[in-house]
Amino acid sequence: MNETKLEIETFVLRGTGLTFPELFSKQHDEHLVSISANPGEAARWWHWQNDKCLPGEGWVSFILNGVQIMPMDAWTNVDIFWQELLNTLERYVSTGRGQGEFSEETATFSLVKRGTVAVFELRGQRYPVEPDSFLKTVLRAAQEFFTWVEEYIGGIDRTSLARIETLMHGFK
Repeated sequence: MNETKLEIETFVLRGTGLTFPELFSKQHDEHLVSISANPGEAARWWHWQNDKCLPGEGWVSFILNGVQIMPMDAWTNVDIFWQELLNTLERYVSTGRGQGEFSEETATFSLVKRGTVAVFELRGQRYPVEPDSFLKTVLRAAQEFFTWVEEYIGGIDRTSLARIETLMHGFK
């Protein structure tokens, strides 16, 4: 299988929740701030959320081979999402199968080894992926998120970054 082309970007929600998810899916620019493109503003909104309730509301973009596979209305707690995805990757590496859930909804994601490919399932949709390139990209995005939290938010438990490093060393 050819190398999987995957682009991942994490966004923080401007606010604490959405009354009309259909508007969110049509107007992402008005509701989200990228931690990559605008880390300071994303941190400001994270802290604003923290003053109101549990911080971390946002969205994670997954573009696989040029197609957005993360539903546009799938906003979630991005901190919990990345923790769950990291747990999923660790289980996949050790057993060939890992599964996790989005925060606050019953939607799941999983990664299962099938011969020389892996199958990434996201909210019931299955996508065959080349395992090494897929895992490396997801780990880099997780590293970006947890590094951003460390630099802009503070109070991070560094075990997430250590876990990512351990997994990355297995793919070098």
